[in-house]
Amino acid sequence: MACNIRLPVLENQLTCPICLEVFKDPVMLQCGHSYCRDCLWGLMKESHIHLLCPVCRQEVDYSSSPPNVTLKHLIETLQILSEEQTTAETCPNHNNPLCLYCEQDQEVICGLCGTIGDHRQHPVTPLTSVYSRMKVNLTFYEL
Repeated sequence: MACNIRLPVLENQLTCPICLEVFKDPVMLQCGHSYCRDCLWGLMKESHIHLLCPVCRQEVDYSSSPPNVTLKHLIETLQILSEEQTTAETCPNHNNPLCLYCEQDQEVICGLCGTIGDHRQHPVTPLTSVYSRMKVNLTFYEL
């Protein structure tokens, strides 16, 4: 069960094939592949005649490589999500977000606690459902 966006998976998709890190100042070649501007510049210095795309090996013109604005915005969003996730409460055992509620022990747990951890045989419910249920119960008691 997915609790939220899996940031490591997203980071992997936003990785420069040259430096293997999240893109910094991404640019796009004519073939459609993207790289960090500095990574391409480093290849350009090594290749004095022609630059071949490191992924598809197509000959490309580095001088006409525009910034990949969409990729840049995705990376900025990733950084914001990463900062928000680090401020969210996480499981002390697995360091995953707390997104489930163990009905038996009446405590908030992460997905791993519910599947392979101490609560694997316990009835668990997504936190959003528990929140909705408690909200209805509170409204009922107020009446």
